Amino acid sequence: MKVMEAKDKKILCQAIESHHQIECIYHGKKRLLEPYLYGILGGKEHLHCYQFGGESESGGLPQWRNLRLDDIKHLRIIPHSHFDIRSSYHPENAHYHSIEKGINV
Repeated sequence: MKVMEAKDKKILCQAIESHHQIECIYHGKKRLLEPYLYGILGGKEHLHCYQFGGESESGGLPQWRNLRLDDIKHLRIIPHSHFDIRSSYHPENAHYHSIEKGINV
């Protein structure tokens, strides 16, 4: 069973709290993301984020995404980045069973 490392969860929490953009590898593709929350969706830990750059398997960027935490690799905060909360962000629309960490609106 793959699990996101504690150090990466700490980085993710820092990015959510400070509204910093992140970069990671997900399913072998580089993703540029604005992290909004992480929690339980469909019984697994997921990140609810806005992908604004990089690559995607399904195309269609920019786009809201739910990424499985255990599939996120090489996570880092993008230096000197900051994002404003998007008007299209509504945490209740993500349908998470529980939220571990998230941006309050």
